[in-house]
Amino acid sequence: MTSPHPPTLPSASSQLNGQPRENLILTSNASTSLNVLLPAASHIATIISIRFTTTTPKTRANVKWSKILINSVPTGKSQSREPYTPDECHQALLKNNPTYASLTVMQKPSWVKAPSSYTVNATSSLAVAFEDPDGTKLKSIIEGRHLYTFGTRLNTKKWKQKPLTTQPSNQPPAHPQR
Repeated sequence: MTSPHPPTLPSASSQLNGQPRENLILTSNASTSLNVLLPAASHIATIISIRFTTTTPKTRANVKWSKILINSVPTGKSQSREPYTPDECHQALLKNNPTYASLTVMQKPSWVKAPSSYTVNATSSLAVAFEDPDGTKLKSIIEGRHLYTFGTRLNTKKWKQKPLTTQPSNQPPAHPQR
Protein backbone atom coordinates (compact mmCIF):
# COMPACT_ATOMS: atom_id res chain seq x y z
CA MET A 1 0.00 0.00 0.00
CA THR A 2 1.32 3.41 -0.85
CA SER A 3 0.99 6.43 1.39
CA PRO A 4 -0.18 9.83 0.12
CA HIS A 5 2.60 11.36 2.24
CA PRO A 6 6.30 11.46 1.35
CA PRO A 7 8.76 9.53 3.48
CA THR A 8 9.21 11.40 6.75
CA LEU A 9 11.41 10.32 9.57
CA PRO A 10 10.10 10.85 13.12
CA SER A 11 13.04 11.78 15.24
CA ALA A 12 13.27 10.69 18.86
CA SER A 13 12.21 13.02 21.62
CA SER A 14 15.23 14.87 22.95
CA GLN A 15 16.14 16.25 26.35
CA LEU A 16 17.25 19.67 27.53
CA ASN A 17 18.90 20.00 30.94
CA GLY A 18 17.86 16.44 31.69
CA GLN A 19 14.16 17.21 31.14
CA PRO A 20 12.14 15.69 28.28
CA ARG A 21 11.27 18.26 25.65
CA GLU A 22 8.11 16.44 24.61
CA ASN A 23 8.66 17.22 20.94
CA LEU A 24 8.43 14.88 18.00
CA ILE A 25 10.35 16.28 15.07
CA LEU A 26 9.58 15.15 11.53
CA THR A 27 12.29 15.46 8.92
CA SER A 28 12.58 14.53 5.28
CA ASN A 29 15.05 15.01 2.46
CA ALA A 30 15.98 18.47 1.24
CA SER A 31 13.74 18.27 -1.84
CA THR A 32 10.56 17.85 0.26
CA SER A 33 8.69 21.13 0.60
CA LEU A 34 6.97 22.46 3.70
CA ASN A 35 3.63 22.18 1.86
CA VAL A 36 4.16 18.40 1.71
CA LEU A 37 5.48 17.97 5.27
CA LEU A 38 2.72 19.85 7.11
CA PRO A 39 -0.11 17.51 5.99
CA ALA A 40 2.02 14.53 7.05
CA ALA A 41 2.57 16.17 10.43
CA SER A 42 -1.18 16.80 10.79
CA HIS A 43 -1.88 13.16 9.93
CA ILE A 44 0.59 11.96 12.57
CA ALA A 45 -0.88 14.39 15.14
CA THR A 46 -4.33 12.90 14.47
CA ILE A 47 -2.99 9.39 15.06
CA ILE A 48 -1.31 10.49 18.30
CA SER A 49 -4.45 12.21 19.59
CA ILE A 50 -6.51 9.04 18.90
CA ARG A 51 -3.97 6.84 20.70
CA PHE A 52 -3.34 9.18 23.64
CA THR A 53 -6.69 10.78 24.46
CA THR A 54 -5.21 13.19 27.01
CA THR A 55 -2.80 14.65 24.43
CA THR A 56 -3.77 17.07 21.69
CA PRO A 57 -0.56 17.67 19.75
CA LYS A 58 0.04 20.92 17.94
CA THR A 59 1.84 20.89 14.63
CA ARG A 60 3.79 23.77 13.23
CA ALA A 61 6.65 24.47 10.89
CA ASN A 62 10.10 24.77 12.36
CA VAL A 63 10.50 28.54 12.17
CA LYS A 64 13.54 30.23 13.69
CA TRP A 65 12.92 32.04 16.96
CA SER A 66 14.72 35.01 18.46
CA LYS A 67 14.83 35.86 22.13
CA ILE A 68 15.24 39.19 23.90
CA LEU A 69 16.04 40.24 27.43
CA ILE A 70 14.02 43.15 28.82
CA ASN A 71 15.85 44.79 31.75
CA SER A 72 14.73 46.74 34.83
CA VAL A 73 11.09 45.65 34.73
CA PRO A 74 9.09 46.45 37.89
CA THR A 75 8.06 43.07 39.31
CA GLY A 76 4.86 44.39 40.90
CA LYS A 77 5.77 42.64 44.14
CA SER A 78 4.26 44.43 47.13
CA GLN A 79 3.01 43.64 50.61
CA SER A 80 -0.39 42.83 49.14
CA ARG A 81 0.45 41.04 45.86
CA GLU A 82 2.84 38.63 44.20
CA PRO A 83 4.94 39.62 41.14
CA TYR A 84 3.18 40.13 37.82
CA THR A 85 2.34 36.92 36.00
CA PRO A 86 3.73 36.19 32.52
CA ASP A 87 0.29 36.95 31.08
CA GLU A 88 0.09 40.32 32.90
CA CYS A 89 3.54 41.24 31.56
CA HIS A 90 2.60 40.13 28.05
CA GLN A 91 -0.64 42.16 28.08
CA ALA A 92 1.14 45.26 29.39
CA LEU A 93 3.82 44.97 26.68
CA LEU A 94 1.16 44.50 23.97
CA LYS A 95 -0.72 47.59 25.17
CA ASN A 96 2.24 49.95 25.08
CA ASN A 97 4.46 48.74 22.23
CA PRO A 98 3.36 48.43 18.59
CA THR A 99 6.61 46.65 17.69
CA TYR A 100 6.04 44.04 20.40
CA ALA A 101 2.38 43.69 19.36
CA SER A 102 3.49 42.77 15.83
CA LEU A 103 5.49 39.76 17.09
CA THR A 104 4.33 36.16 17.03
CA VAL A 105 5.29 35.44 20.64
CA MET A 106 6.22 31.81 21.21
CA GLN A 107 7.28 32.12 24.86
CA LYS A 108 5.46 34.77 26.85
CA PRO A 109 7.60 37.02 29.05
CA SER A 110 9.12 35.03 31.88
CA TRP A 111 11.12 36.27 34.84
CA VAL A 112 14.78 35.32 34.70
CA LYS A 113 14.79 34.69 38.47
CA ALA A 114 12.28 32.79 40.55
CA PRO A 115 9.41 35.18 41.34
CA SER A 116 9.43 33.91 44.94
CA SER A 117 12.88 35.50 45.38
CA TYR A 118 11.68 39.06 44.67
CA THR A 119 11.39 41.64 47.40
CA VAL A 120 8.87 44.48 47.60
CA ASN A 121 9.39 47.11 44.84
CA ALA A 122 12.08 44.99 43.12
CA THR A 123 12.92 45.15 39.44
CA SER A 124 14.14 42.24 37.37
CA SER A 125 14.50 41.08 33.78
CA LEU A 126 12.11 39.26 31.48
CA ALA A 127 12.94 36.94 28.59
CA VAL A 128 10.63 36.70 25.56
CA ALA A 129 10.92 34.40 22.52
CA PHE A 130 9.21 35.07 19.20
CA GLU A 131 9.16 33.80 15.63
CA ASP A 132 11.81 35.54 13.56
CA PRO A 133 12.68 33.59 10.40
CA ASP A 134 15.23 36.08 9.06
CA GLY A 135 16.29 37.95 12.23
CA THR A 136 14.75 41.26 11.16
CA LYS A 137 12.30 41.46 14.06
CA LEU A 138 15.10 41.04 16.61
CA LYS A 139 17.11 43.71 14.81
CA SER A 140 14.13 46.09 14.87
CA ILE A 141 13.54 45.67 18.61
CA ILE A 142 17.24 45.95 19.48
CA GLU A 143 17.67 49.06 17.31
CA GLY A 144 14.59 50.60 18.96
CA ARG A 145 16.40 49.96 22.29
CA HIS A 146 13.35 50.51 24.50
CA LEU A 147 9.98 49.04 25.32
CA TYR A 148 7.48 50.57 27.72
CA THR A 149 5.35 48.96 30.39
CA PHE A 150 4.13 49.49 33.95
CA GLY A 151 4.95 53.19 33.56
CA THR A 152 8.63 52.47 32.89
CA ARG A 153 10.98 52.73 29.91
CA LEU A 154 12.79 49.41 29.59
CA ASN A 155 16.04 48.53 27.83
CA THR A 156 16.16 45.56 25.47
CA LYS A 157 19.06 43.31 24.54
CA LYS A 158 19.54 40.16 22.54
CA TRP A 159 19.28 37.12 24.82
CA LYS A 160 22.64 35.43 25.35
CA GLN A 161 22.37 31.85 26.58
CA LYS A 162 24.84 31.10 29.34
CA PRO A 163 26.76 27.87 28.78
CA LEU A 164 25.64 25.01 30.96
CA THR A 165 28.21 23.87 33.49
CA THR A 166 27.85 20.63 35.32
CA GLN A 167 30.42 21.38 37.99
CA PRO A 168 32.78 24.17 39.04
CA SER A 169 35.71 24.60 36.67
CA ASN A 170 38.23 24.73 39.54
CA GLN A 171 37.49 21.16 40.67
CA PRO A 172 38.61 17.93 39.01
CA PRO A 173 35.89 15.74 37.51
CA ALA A 174 34.14 13.45 39.95
CA HIS A 175 34.87 9.75 39.65
CA PRO A 176 32.10 7.21 40.16
CA GLN A 177 32.39 5.06 43.25
CA ARG A 178 33.26 1.44 42.63
